[in-house]
Amino acid sequence: FPSDPGCRLVNPSETDLGKVSEQVLGEAVGSAGSSLGFGQWRGTGDVTDWFRRLTAAHGGDLRFIQFGMETFYPSIAETLLDRALDFAGLRCAISRSDRGIIKR
Repeated sequence: FPSDPGCRLVNPSETDLGKVSEQVLGEAVGSAGSSLGFGQWRGTGDVTDWFRRLTAAHGGDLRFIQFGMETFYPSIAETLLDRALDFAGLRCAISRSDRGIIKR
């Protein structure tokens, strides 16, 4: 971070460390999300399954709006990443080692 104050999630195809970082971050996000009752869609199938269940629960009178994302991995400030990890750390264990891997 010294030369570049922004950071982003690591593309797992870039390095072995990127793969580890993705796994560590994915576990933290999953644990924190589960304890908060949040769901996370990881693909189109997840979204369509969720929408079908929602539609069935509400009598089928719902509409779906589809939109595209310009960028999936935006750059974020190190401070915001730290705050997000602190928040997730309230719901699941994130070690100093894991933080270091994520922020590398």
